[in-house]
This record gives sequence, structure tokens and C-alpha cells, in this order.
Amino acid sequence: MLFNLVKKDFLITKKHILLLFLIGIIIPPAFQWQLSENAGVLAFTLSALFFIDLPLTYNSMKEYKCSKAATLLCAAPYSRRQIVISKYIFGTIMYLACCVLFLVQTLYLKKLGGFHIKLAILMFFVFALFQGIYIPVQYKIGYEMARNVSLILFILIWNVIAYSIVYEKTAFLRSSGFGFYGILSVLSIFILVASACLSINIYEKAELA
Repeated sequence: MLFNLVKKDFLITKKHILLLFLIGIIIPPAFQWQLSENAGVLAFTLSALFFIDLPLTYNSMKEYKCSKAATLLCAAPYSRRQIVISKYIFGTIMYLACCVLFLVQTLYLKKLGGFHIKLAILMFFVFALFQGIYIPVQYKIGYEMARNVSLILFILIWNVIAYSIVYEKTAFLRSSGFGFYGILSVLSIFILVASACLSINIYEKAELA
């Protein structure tokens, strides 16, 4: 059941996913050409933000425009719980796809500095925060307001991370051991699970058009 729902999300966003992969391919070489330091970190951060934001918000937009789609899905043998969980799975797959794409690029673009698991865990935490806020907000107040929230989150996260890297405010993260990043991973999973439970609770009580 969940496989079909996740597949549905991919089919809805397939054109944008192709565009997204093109963006993900272009960003690292562009950063490598423009910057001599921190090119890889900034390139992966920006690519990950696009992979987190675009599929999620475009999927929501299509569902918003086709207001009867949710009603039809719930009339089919899919529970509201499954519909919500499929969105979290879809988002997680897109983030992992970004990691794989960037890993492949670092094999050819040496100035990117390689793929670091610490950076992937840090961005997974960012992904958990982004998706953990966006999906419950969408179910609670609708796509229009949720899109504004996603835009604010995108700009805020990018500026905070870029500022921290450029002005060398990341010494603590660089010096932290894998114990810290293990805790960060567990915290990320907790955020996603808590957000999914909240979204399910909201969606199960919502009146569909």
C-alpha cells in the first residue's frame, strides 16, 4: 500500500524531479568554479535544500489544485495514516537521492573535498526540521500558508548555514565526534516520528472536500 502511495508522489512530481536533478548536477561545479574554500559544503547544503523543498511543495500544490484527490484516495483502500506516512517516506528518499548524487559528483570534482558523513547527518537534521514543520502546517492551515512557511525556512536555513561556514562559526561541529552526530541522528528521527504522529492526528480529524 505504502509503495503505491510513494509511487504516486513520484509520478505527480516526475517533471520537477528531472529539473531538480539538473539543478543538483549544476550547483556543485558552479560552486567549485566560484569558490576555493567550502565549495563542497555550500554546494551540498544548497542542493539538499532544493531536494527537500521543491518536491514537497510541488506535491502539495498539485494536491491543492486537485482538491478531490484526497477524497478519492481515502475512498480507495488507503488510510489517512498511510497517506501521511508516504509523504515522509517520499521526502526521505529525495534527501537520500541528493546524498548519492553529490557523492558521485565528488568522485569527479575533487575541489569539492569529498562526501562527509558528518555533513550528511547535519543536513538530515535540517531535513527533519524542514519536513517536520512543513507537513503538519500544511495539514493544519493549508497549502498557501505552508508555502510561505517553506520559503521562510529555506531562506533562514540557507543564510544561517552559509553565514556559519563563511564566518567560521562551525568549529564546534567540525571538532565534535561521532557521538554528537549519533545523538543528532536520533534527534532527527525523533523529530520526524513526532511530526508524523502530529500530522496523522491533524489529518484524521480534517474534513475533506
